[in-house]
Amino acid sequence: MPVFPLRPVLVADQIYFSPVELNEDAFGEPFFDDCLKTTPVNEKCDLDTCEVPLHIIEPEAFIFHLSHCGSTLMAQSLAAINSHRVISEPEIINTIFLSKVFNNDPDEKCINRLRLAIRLLLQPVNANEKHAFIKFTSWNIFHAELIRKAFPETRFIYIHREPAEVIASLKKDPNGFAQWNKHAAPVLASRYLKKSADEIYRLTTDEYLGEMLLLHMHHALHSLPAHTGYLIFPDWIKQFPDNIFNDSARLTVIRKKMTQRLLFNAKKPAEKFNKSGEPAEKILLSNSLRIKIQEIHLRILDRTSNKIGSK
Repeated sequence: MPVFPLRPVLVADQIYFSPVELNEDAFGEPFFDDCLKTTPVNEKCDLDTCEVPLHIIEPEAFIFHLSHCGSTLMAQSLAAINSHRVISEPEIINTIFLSKVFNNDPDEKCINRLRLAIRLLLQPVNANEKHAFIKFTSWNIFHAELIRKAFPETRFIYIHREPAEVIASLKKDPNGFAQWNKHAAPVLASRYLKKSADEIYRLTTDEYLGEMLLLHMHHALHSLPAHTGYLIFPDWIKQFPDNIFNDSARLTVIRKKMTQRLLFNAKKPAEKFNKSGEPAEKILLSNSLRIKIQEIHLRILDRTSNKIGSK
């Protein structure tokens, strides 16, 4: 049975992970690293020296997203099909980029690690798996050019949402980069926004989130390949998967699975979906930041006609 990389840790400039045997039932969780919740694993492998898998499911598409835009719904809908492997926001990928930030790793080292980590993640567990997808954590888009170099033949999908709605949603349910400005040493926020810790702390929550989303959108425009398919939430749900795949039989199955997933909370599949009727909070941004966000948002909207197909 293949061994998969879970529970990664960064020690100086080395990445270690727990090698865990997984069967096909383990890949149904909304986020990959949640597939191992109980049994502790003490053994650790060094990513740089672990054995390269001989067989993988070649990645069909990489999914990038702004945040809180239904990307987990897309991943869950795809993963519900037996022939699909979907790896959602794996921590091993996050750790590779954290090492890049903290240790200033050379690009080539990062690219090699990405190739190896994704090969480890996409080892087949049965003969029926034909299609594979990686959904990256939203801030991974800051390193999209390295991912392009590591996998130049893979198609890219980017899911977008109106930025003010994302800010309102993140304020209600902050996670990941939405909390970097609260860290005692906001190294990541400082590094990506090119601001000092004091400057980060002086930003209001709205301004900080606005700056981060502006950076996400900048990379969505300038770091993704020309053949990227741009999808807008919630419109993409009605169009999916027609604007992604050309296989009619596959479209029918995916559409059925998505209809079923829409009844449940994508991030907590056991819970029924409950759409909140609460009005969105007023977002307080400076005029200059608001104008920048609106301009780049409109530029992304202009790209939504792109189809994801052969390059």
